[in-house]
Amino acid sequence: MYLKQIISKAEEWIAAYSSSFHNEDQEAMWGIRLKEAHIGFVRRNCRELAQWLQLNEHDVLLAELIGLLHDVGRFRQWSVYRTFRDNLSEDHAELGLKLIKEQQLYNELNSEDQDILLFAIGNHNKKFIAQAPSERHLLFAKIIRDADKLDIYRVNIDYVCVPPEGVFTPVCKQGFILGEQINGGDMQTVDDRKLLYLVWVYDLYYSWTLKKIEELGYLERVIATLPCDAEVEEAVERLRKFISSEIK
Repeated sequence: MYLKQIISKAEEWIAAYSSSFHNEDQEAMWGIRLKEAHIGFVRRNCRELAQWLQLNEHDVLLAELIGLLHDVGRFRQWSVYRTFRDNLSEDHAELGLKLIKEQQLYNELNSEDQDILLFAIGNHNKKFIAQAPSERHLLFAKIIRDADKLDIYRVNIDYVCVPPEGVFTPVCKQGFILGEQINGGDMQTVDDRKLLYLVWVYDLYYSWTLKKIEELGYLERVIATLPCDAEVEEAVERLRKFISSEIK
């Protein structure tokens, strides 16, 4: 199948491209190594989720390719800005798309796979998925978003689970209580970030992902570090019930 060959080419290209950012600066290398590992985990998550969805072999491989390429823009972002926050630098998905479209391996994809790959990667980091041209476009956007969030929990869990400051920014607290997604630019405290990671649950599409997150204990670790707040605690209980219902 032609996608297997393209995945092999993508592996070689990303390895060479990420290596071009290697240097003696330990701070710089921390970010590069972090994203090299993250790409590998997300690629695996995409493949396993696509298999759980019982997609055909072509679509499993396409999901895997999207996972492999989804964060290639992060290397330049980190190198130039020393941050992974898009609102303080550039949209890393857009950076990645520009780079991907310059590669020969992209030109070897058929037009439908090209379009789906661009749509899924372009929407993997957005607050909401844009209007999808087709159900297939939407499917792959959902897969990469779930696969990506699953590994972001792994990457950031120790960073998020710190002693509480005891302060929620009102807009973040209100968003969490209402079960609405929180804008990264609105966060001002460590406790705001905890709410962001909890409310992400409502933006996950598949029970497979929720079950993985529950099994790994990520959410309960975050909840254990929240400051005392009756309204937030009530919203946490609704969150727990939602997860239980979705998994069943």
